[in-house]
Amino acid sequence: MITAIVSQKGGTGKTITALSIASGLQKFLNKKVLLIDIDPQANSSNILMDDIDELDPLQSICTTFLNEDVIPIYESRIPNVHLVPSHLSLAEVRDQLVKQTAIPMQTILRRATRNYMKAYDNIIIDCPPDLGLLFINGLAAADNYLITANPGFFGIDAIKQIQAPVDQIKKYHNPDLTELGILFTMSESTSATAETVKALNTYFPNRLIGVKIPKGTIVKNAELSKRTVFEIDENAPVSLAYKKLIYELFI
Repeated sequence: MITAIVSQKGGTGKTITALSIASGLQKFLNKKVLLIDIDPQANSSNILMDDIDELDPLQSICTTFLNEDVIPIYESRIPNVHLVPSHLSLAEVRDQLVKQTAIPMQTILRRATRNYMKAYDNIIIDCPPDLGLLFINGLAAADNYLITANPGFFGIDAIKQIQAPVDQIKKYHNPDLTELGILFTMSESTSATAETVKALNTYFPNRLIGVKIPKGTIVKNAELSKRTVFEIDENAPVSLAYKKLIYELFI
């Protein structure tokens, strides 16, 4: 199963969610997992791969979009979690592809991943925080997708903006694509959180996932130390919430 983790804007916990699901599937369900990083910021890659700065762009996901049939797969620091790393140059590659008319550029990743599906129990795609060509490729390749959202009404507008591109992707590229739901992150016992959750349930009925990821310093600590939340403290509230999410969505 291929799952894309998406958000229309940054700062919603998208990457920590992709990392937590990928590492958690291996840790708790003993799955063999491939994480494909198609976010030019390469944050997932930086956490899973120690020598990421030494990679040439053509040793990253860039080569998949340029050469189509090649997916560069590396072992990550976590056993049985493999990585297709991103690279800062992916933004330039994306801009080149927009000008390309000779190939169906929206489904490059879909075609490339077909040869690897049987090798993994789960494939997680960390999509960029926008609705451009890379986002389209991620959803065109996926079986399902998960939207991340955090407190604030700008997040509601961002989720609304996702719907039209998703409908187009389903119509032209991936009719079987399904939504897992909206994952609320950075949850706190505050009026802002309560109002946002209420608004999400109003605007998107029956789409908000019951599990909510609490706000916690462990997320920032994980980013700074280049580790997953489970490596820092698997019993922290954030870690336990992601564990519960994995059992809810992937069993």
